[in-house]
Parts: sequence; C-alpha cells; structure tokens
Amino acid sequence: MEFLRDKEISQENNTNATTRLWIQPNDIVYKEYVIWNMTTFRNILSLLVVGHGRHIRKIHQIVAAKKIIFRGLIPVGYLMEYCQGQTLWSFLADSETAQTVKRDCFQNLAAVINRMPKHIFIGDLHGANVIVSEDGAVRIIDVDG
Repeated sequence: MEFLRDKEISQENNTNATTRLWIQPNDIVYKEYVIWNMTTFRNILSLLVVGHGRHIRKIHQIVAAKKIIFRGLIPVGYLMEYCQGQTLWSFLADSETAQTVKRDCFQNLAAVINRMPKHIFIGDLHGANVIVSEDGAVRIIDVDG
C-alpha cells in the first residue's frame, strides 16, 4: 500500500523526531516511523496491544490509530484521523483568547483524561499533542506511546 507524501505536516526542524506525518485523502494522516529505536518499538507494541482496544475507541476526544501499516511483517506506521485546529501551546499563547475560555479548555482536557480507562495512560501528553478546535473542543493526538 502506497501513501501520498506531498502534504507533509511533520515538524521538519525537530531533530528528535522519529516519525513523519502526511495528510491523505478523506482527512486521514499517515504516520510513518523513520528512526527505529527502543521507543519506536515500545510505541508500536503499545499500538498493537492498546491502540485498537475497544476502551480507547469509545472516547471520541482521543485520536487513536485506525489501522497499523506493515511492510511484510514489520510495522512501519499507522493511519489516524486528521484533526482541524491548533495545538494547545498555540491556543494558550493567543493573547486574544479570554482566560475563561482557556480555563474551560483545561477543564475539557481534564474531563477527557478522567474518562480514560485506568489501565491506559498517555506517556507523551503535552501541548503539541492536544488539538483545540475553533469551538473549543479538545482532542488528544499522537496516542502511540
């Protein structure tokens, strides 16, 4: 299976990046692992065990892997939903956004985290992995580690 690589949304200047992201048709993102190390292995293992689990798929605000992509027997990436909006970092940095709106955003994020099953955790939760839509809804992305 081949994927389009003309609409990259990766952080090109991120020297720590082990993945690259490309937008595909129908608002799907292809995330491909480009550097293999123990973290990559743990992330893939997490996807295989948890990412397709019914518990995490019930929470709409968490963007989980839709399909793991293999080359032969080797998992090389996965497909996930593309989310419109801005990162939590950008949202918080916007001086025109009222403090009450920012507080509501954090309350929404806390509610999402509280709804997660207790046996599942997100090890890479930070402002770049939370997307805030125009209407203030929050979505947690990059749930593979």
